[in-house]
Amino acid sequence: MNRRQNKFSPDIPEQVRSDYLTTIAAFARLAPHRLNRLLPYLHIRAFAADETIYNQGDPPGAAFFLLSGSVNLFHEESASRRDRIRVVAAGASLGHAALLPAAPQLESAIAVEPVRVLVLLRADFDTLIIKEPLMATAILQGVLEEVLENARVAFTAYWGLTNQLTAANIIV
Repeated sequence: MNRRQNKFSPDIPEQVRSDYLTTIAAFARLAPHRLNRLLPYLHIRAFAADETIYNQGDPPGAAFFLLSGSVNLFHEESASRRDRIRVVAAGASLGHAALLPAAPQLESAIAVEPVRVLVLLRADFDTLIIKEPLMATAILQGVLEEVLENARVAFTAYWGLTNQLTAANIIV
């Protein structure tokens, strides 16, 4: 076991079990009996405020599902320039690249405050694909719905800002 893995807790507290898991978009499509079968693949991990969860470009080791706290997602243009994409809170997922084959992390994630997350390791997701393909597909569908909703919100904000700048003759 490597040093990073020993920070995980294998025990999922009762309050995090099936009822709570359905509030996380990635797991909302799963029936209760599937949620119970998912639990052995999930781990809990805590991060302190300002602790890096992962960096842009990192290999996709795990997907994270926020139980509490909030996380800043950043795009890093260079070592000296970091642009905040958005803040995510409890119920959101991040590190989606871990659920895709050979895709690096697309952004950096840093805890705003103390954070607790459920962690689905890439290796465990690969096992789910083989042993529980319907469950893996449902998780991917839930994550995709969340990603598409985030893209829709960003696109709407972008066009709203573009229209305001155009109306003010700042851009043409």
